[in-house]
Amino acid sequence: GSTGNVTITVNNKTSKGPIFTYGSADAAAEFEYITSTYAGSGIAGNTLGALLEAQFTTLEGVALDESTGDLILADRGNQIIKRIKKNGTQVELVSGIKGVGTVNGTLDIAKFNNPYKVAVDKFGNIYSVDNGGARIRKIDIAANLVSTFAGPTGATVTTGFLDGASTAARFNVPIDAVVDNNGNVYVADANNSAIRKIQPDGTVSTLVGAGPSQNALIDGFWPNVRLNRPSGICLDRDGMLLVADRYNNAIRKINPNTGKTTTVAGTGTAGFKDDEALKATFNHPFGIHADKHNNIYVTELNNSAVRMITAQGSVITIAGNGTSGFAEGKPGTSQFNNPTDVTVDDDGNIFIADMSNN
Repeated sequence: GSTGNVTITVNNKTSKGPIFTYGSADAAAEFEYITSTYAGSGIAGNTLGALLEAQFTTLEGVALDESTGDLILADRGNQIIKRIKKNGTQVELVSGIKGVGTVNGTLDIAKFNNPYKVAVDKFGNIYSVDNGGARIRKIDIAANLVSTFAGPTGATVTTGFLDGASTAARFNVPIDAVVDNNGNVYVADANNSAIRKIQPDGTVSTLVGAGPSQNALIDGFWPNVRLNRPSGICLDRDGMLLVADRYNNAIRKINPNTGKTTTVAGTGTAGFKDDEALKATFNHPFGIHADKHNNIYVTELNNSAVRMITAQGSVITIAGNGTSGFAEGKPGTSQFNNPTDVTVDDDGNIFIADMSNN
């Protein structure tokens, strides 16, 4: 397997990646990822410009535009979508005007309603998960247009659990989304405890999950599968969906073609334990991303940590020490404050939306 550019030390013996094999979690390998601040001054605000001088307010989402290498950011507190170009030195505006609203139109007049996270398709179109508006917005940069892709239109917020045509469908606290190569958008619909599928024509269906109050940890096939407030979603290199099942403290894998759902990490009980995947424990996993080698990265709210599920099936803490704060350095000393999202570039660099540290 491969994990990107890392150094592993086991029993005082060091090996360097990016490609190596790794045994059981009992080997107590240390993945020496070093945490540093890439963008943001740490002071809440809405300043664009130089990376370390820029300001965010409740930075919740980060996604990689694989067509360009740019980072797309959901600055929820400012209601703005921002961007850092690949190898760029500036935080730039994509779309949005500070202040809550639901306005479609050109990029310069559009308004958003609590954009939690973002997804990017292979053409560079951005999908904003407007949590406060219970809808999915599409940002077409080439066409200079923001539109409602699914969910209610207009200023009225109508939540629910309803499949159907684009703007007739209803969501209930959607948090995250991911887009496959065919243009299907999959949404982690948290308060419906469901994963929803939006086809390119806007038709919405439920892949797994049974709606509000149907919260449990049950694997299998639809309609028997149960989730509990899924808050993060991504695709692995095999086209399988991976879900950060927040209140179940577990990572689930879903076949998008059949709906077959399995638990791949976590015991269902909250904790902070590294181990083999199904023996390890998590505490409110919220963001998730799989790299090109099928290593999975998970951000946890209640542990203020970043965990790695190796392709070989072990869970390792690679950043954060279980205590909320702001500190850089190695895993044992670095600290986060509500890390909400994660993405990885082609060089193996990991980018974390450290929400409460702005």
